[in-house]
Amino acid sequence: MDRIQTKYLEAREFFRINDRLDLTYRLIEPNELETPNYSFDIAAVGENHELLKAMQILNKHSNEMLNNIAEDNIAVANYLRLIEHKIMLLTKSIIYKVDATKVNPRLTNLSETGIAFGAKESFAINDYLRVTLVLQPVFSEIAIYGKVIRIEPSENIRTADPEYRFWIAMSFTHAQNADKQILARYILHKQAVQRQGKENI
Repeated sequence: MDRIQTKYLEAREFFRINDRLDLTYRLIEPNELETPNYSFDIAAVGENHELLKAMQILNKHSNEMLNNIAEDNIAVANYLRLIEHKIMLLTKSIIYKVDATKVNPRLTNLSETGIAFGAKESFAINDYLRVTLVLQPVFSEIAIYGKVIRIEPSENIRTADPEYRFWIAMSFTHAQNADKQILARYILHKQAVQRQGKENI
């Protein structure tokens, strides 16, 4: 790896956030990634895949409008965001066929190059996982493959959920370019929101 590429990867690793995410994963065999047929398809949304995509587009447009409204009247913008949140809960219930208020996203530590999260079971170093992430509130669902690089007891991690025994860190190895861009934008957005929150304390 040359010097420029190393600095680029270090910069991507710098943009790291703690966040709660709807996350699912499964252990895969390494040879699954050696075939041309490994899939980034999202199975969780099933027949509601088109609804999810439509919500992503509408959410993008509504955010642009809300930002414009907020410049003139922050109270109206906040009220509209509340209405939007109610719609999001209903949409999520339809997509995942669950009570959206009872979904329990797990704490994660996320960057463009990898993720760490709590798990009830342990894995071996160099195990490969397929992870599916739901990025809220943008309604983006992405699938990424990666390799386990560290396992620790959750009690050693300050930001870990106590209900999960293990803290699993994995490095991303395979992702679609479009999903990489979505993830990068999401992380930058969350960092900006978190910084703003600290400034308002």
